[in-house]
Amino acid sequence: MALYKYNFERIHTRMNYIQYLFTHKNHRSLFDSFLFPIVVYDRDGTIAAANNMFRDFTGINEDDIQLKKVNIFDYIENENDGLEEAVRMAFSGTPNVYISDARILHAETDAPEDFMIQNYPNAIFYPMTYEQGRVKLVGILLDDNKTAEGETID
Repeated sequence: MALYKYNFERIHTRMNYIQYLFTHKNHRSLFDSFLFPIVVYDRDGTIAAANNMFRDFTGINEDDIQLKKVNIFDYIENENDGLEEAVRMAFSGTPNVYISDARILHAETDAPEDFMIQNYPNAIFYPMTYEQGRVKLVGILLDDNKTAEGETID
């Protein structure tokens, strides 16, 4: 569950950059066009933001996000052991990587989204915003199965 085989400093650099883009509204277009799928959600699982790639994977739209109609748990596969722990760790302020043998999100079998999601089996959970000393929003960056050095994670 920890930042297994990931370069700790590189993960923090990447996630701090994403956090900066998310919290500064004038950089929101860079958040939207980031090269990996990203979603930001609150303690109830309601999605507060998702970049273009994540929205393409899941078929959700910006209106549904703005109206708070979308919950991340509706898109996460239920059979992923340890996923709940990864969420709890992030909301307690601890960044972590969830490494999966399968994809983390579900999509209709044989759909283009299903194929694309399979390329991102890992998820980096990271505290995004704080309120009164508690994590308010957590981000998930879906990641491929390579380390910072390009080595495939076993």
